[in-house]
Amino acid sequence: MATYVISDIHGEYDMFMELLNIINFRDSDILYVLGDVFDRGPKPITALLKIMEMPNVICMVGNHEYMGLPCLEFLVRESTSIKIKDMDEETLMNFRTWQYNGSSTTIEEFLKLDEEIQLDIIDFIKDLSVYEHVRVGDKKFLLVHAGLGNY
Repeated sequence: MATYVISDIHGEYDMFMELLNIINFRDSDILYVLGDVFDRGPKPITALLKIMEMPNVICMVGNHEYMGLPCLEFLVRESTSIKIKDMDEETLMNFRTWQYNGSSTTIEEFLKLDEEIQLDIIDFIKDLSVYEHVRVGDKKFLLVHAGLGNY
């Protein structure tokens, strides 16, 4: 049994799968993903769906999932045509910030899914932890995406 840690997949599903092949990732291994599965690369939702189906992968929230969550919830809620002028200021700012950080591929893939899978993704993101305490052999680790503020 091996323990692996990676971060910032950023939609690079093919490279993620190549990595799993290179390390010969097995069912007895465990993989911690320290967030930022979303955005930038061509297949962020595909990568997230793969992680969701793998029981030996523990995914934590990154800033991209944190930014994207309220926007994805808004997209699921709005089944009619959305006009920017009709968005409240907070939602508009959330989308603007997320778009600036590379959300287009995530949004594009997400909108192609049926609502049930969209809701599964939202629930999965809501359940992601901010940090994990991990022991490997006699060593202890605190895993986190990008820090814990003033901790």
